[in-house]
Amino acid sequence: MRPLMQTSSVRRGRHRSPRALAGGPRAVPPAEPVRRRPRPRGELPEPESPARRALLHAVAVGAVVCTLVYLVWRIGWTMPDGAARWLGVPFLVLELHGFLALVLFVITTWDVEPTRERLRTAPITGPQPRVTVLVATYDERLERLLPTVAAVLAMHGDHETWILDDGDRPEVAEMAAALGARYVTRPVHDHAKAGDLNSALRLVTTELIAVFDADHVPEPDFLTRTVPYFADERLALVQTPQDFYNTASFEHHHPGSSLHEESLFYRVIQAGKHTAGAAFWCGTNAVLRVSALREVGGVATETLTEDFHTTMRLHRAGWRTAYHNEVLASGLAAGTPAAFYAQRRRWGPVPCRCCAPTTP
Repeated sequence: MRPLMQTSSVRRGRHRSPRALAGGPRAVPPAEPVRRRPRPRGELPEPESPARRALLHAVAVGAVVCTLVYLVWRIGWTMPDGAARWLGVPFLVLELHGFLALVLFVITTWDVEPTRERLRTAPITGPQPRVTVLVATYDERLERLLPTVAAVLAMHGDHETWILDDGDRPEVAEMAAALGARYVTRPVHDHAKAGDLNSALRLVTTELIAVFDADHVPEPDFLTRTVPYFADERLALVQTPQDFYNTASFEHHHPGSSLHEESLFYRVIQAGKHTAGAAFWCGTNAVLRVSALREVGGVATETLTEDFHTTMRLHRAGWRTAYHNEVLASGLAAGTPAAFYAQRRRWGPVPCRCCAPTTP
């Protein structure tokens, strides 16, 4: 195991171009061209007109009322008797579960206002605070990691770039030095990504950090669009949508489509959670306040989804969160049914594991 290794940051503007990595005995493979989605499809949504909002509210209320009437009829007039009841009751429970899900969905998405108005705070005036940008990686290929690091270095705003390499790879250290990023490893590799972030938190000296997965490529204005939220001194997190540039993936409706399996969650449900003050961290494409994380003991390590679990701790401690409903980074979606299933299987048990020990 190698000791903790840190390569000091190089000032922005003096890092070498990724092309400079093409030569040498351990040359970095050339990066695959990143197909960036046209920005207009990911812009901050316009506020809904009063007429459209009234129509959607009427449809939502109508759906709830109709379903409730159906359930009354279902329970009062269609429940089987005798030996067939054992089959009818489980189906009724499933229908009641569907009704509960509908009610919760309507409540969550009743107002999806996309602006910052609900924060009730003025934007930060003067220089923006410095941000430490953390790119977490373990075994991703360099051709996947390189576009992310290059894009992070090119972001506007005062920031430094750290590559958190939990794989202790010399070629990643070489890439970091060539590009002008800081390379950080840790002596003990426990708790996966959560442990990697916690190790970095002990070294960070800025008040804000931005976190990206190795395959999520940010836009140049990522920080200038998200950091102003932190004028609210009790704000711990600003999350942005996850979007994907491999539009031929299993998650997309059809090749080339801008809609994917997670579009409803990231463009509608999370926006509704923002209105309710319940937006949560999704692991990447986010900015967090370091003092808030330290107050709750760092990134949660008890579950596999440290982002969701950590957000619950932040809310319990009285910190606020926000959701900026604009695509400011693009990553890789699950490309195959097997990868998609493995991802959802990992996420599935999260609510039960997180709620038991942390719900107030």
